[in-house]
Amino acid sequence: MLFRSDNYSYASKSGSAIAKAAAINRITGTSNIVAEVGTTQVAGSAMSAAGTGSAGTITINGTAIAITLSASSDYATNRAAVVAAINLNAGATGVTASDNLSTANGVTLKAADGRNITVAFDGVNLSASNTGVGAAGTYAGTYTLRSLSQGSITVSSNVGGTLANADLGLGTYSSNTAQFSSKARSGSTAAPVALTSGDLVINGYNIGAAFTSDDTASVATTTSSTKASSAIAMAAAINRQTSLTKVTATANPNVVEGTGFSAGAVDTIYLNGVTISASLSSSSTAADVVTLLNTYTGQTGVTATNNGSGVTLTASDGRNIAIGVSSGGAAVAGTRIGLGGNAALSGAAATSAGAMTYLSTVKLTSTNGTFTVAAGSNGATNFSTLGFREGTYGGGSTATKVASLDVSTTTGGTNALTTLTDAINTVSKYQATVGALQNRMTYQTNFVNNQKTTSTTAYNNIMSYDLASETAALATAKIKQNAAMAMLAQANVSQDMVSYLLKQYIK
Repeated sequence: MLFRSDNYSYASKSGSAIAKAAAINRITGTSNIVAEVGTTQVAGSAMSAAGTGSAGTITINGTAIAITLSASSDYATNRAAVVAAINLNAGATGVTASDNLSTANGVTLKAADGRNITVAFDGVNLSASNTGVGAAGTYAGTYTLRSLSQGSITVSSNVGGTLANADLGLGTYSSNTAQFSSKARSGSTAAPVALTSGDLVINGYNIGAAFTSDDTASVATTTSSTKASSAIAMAAAINRQTSLTKVTATANPNVVEGTGFSAGAVDTIYLNGVTISASLSSSSTAADVVTLLNTYTGQTGVTATNNGSGVTLTASDGRNIAIGVSSGGAAVAGTRIGLGGNAALSGAAATSAGAMTYLSTVKLTSTNGTFTVAAGSNGATNFSTLGFREGTYGGGSTATKVASLDVSTTTGGTNALTTLTDAINTVSKYQATVGALQNRMTYQTNFVNNQKTTSTTAYNNIMSYDLASETAALATAKIKQNAAMAMLAQANVSQDMVSYLLKQYIK
């Protein structure tokens, strides 16, 4: 993915929805799939304090915006001031603000063209709590995949690839299936955030809390691995409202990918509640680590693979992965077991309490057209921490196939007209495409035939010559050449004679 695909975002251009859609659209000719960028949205924050400072700045997409708040004003007045200031600079930032008319939901930011939204506060007078704007950071937008043939779309990943980077989930999706994958959460040794009632709203319906009982796979012996915080529990909470939202949640496989291996002493590995005695040394290899960890897969639910540069841990059911590494009772770098790139792992003790936990993501799908994800009454804090982003997902064609048309009713007849119009447009599009290809092939064929004819003629002229005729022609040419030279010499002699006589006369 190239930066030049996104000429609008201020930061993290390669990770924007614009860049991802551009990468997909570069192969539309072969995939028959087009990616369409949606609006980037940043949910507002709950307002817990009125403006304690009289003035400050909030920076959006590199543009510093001066905002004046009043400690004596109510929340609504301060939100209005924030919205007005941000919208005044929309031309420079590409971002507009809207008042959610709620202290809990604050101010929503939107970028209609799908560019990233980067937010920063001055750290003195302005903050998320007194402006109602979402927390500082860079927010990426969404995009929708649409099949030009109205057929199904299959999403997969190459070996070693990380599909989550594309915000996509594995699977085959019909033309009217919408889907979304939450953002990955970084590994942590602290107690994670669990979904609670008021954090998430899907299609206008509040999603209730996730419960410990929802997850029977993850271990809870680690502080950072509570069952209620897992992707499994989050998916279960969402699915309790499927009958209302028409959205189904699935826990994605939990993948911890190491990007470096450096052999060193390791005597203990703590993995998902299992204490593994290791005898790794400076002479150990990544293959040794893989073999050791896979011996305990039945107990941990985690498989290890050598990815070429390090070790990848995978929990296919989406359970939490809690891991710690130690030698002589002291925590050591994760590179010793091939988990380089997870720098914080070196500070995670190989104990039941201090291990670092990596949480999986959830995939939302709907076969009922589009669906909308938004922050609930609790505001954007937990909503963002859980990996969700506000927006509307899907939007692919839901047209009925021509073979399934029913004109026995007025509604059916109307739908049939729409379907036939879409079908005609699709045929016309492909007719033009095929016609252009046919013209190019005809041109190339004619060009090749002309080249063949010219080459054959030249070959025949060379191979089928008349020796006598050519010899006579050569002799004729030589005679003409000699005669011309003689005449030229005679003309020169005449001029010299004239010059001699003139000189004699002058004397």
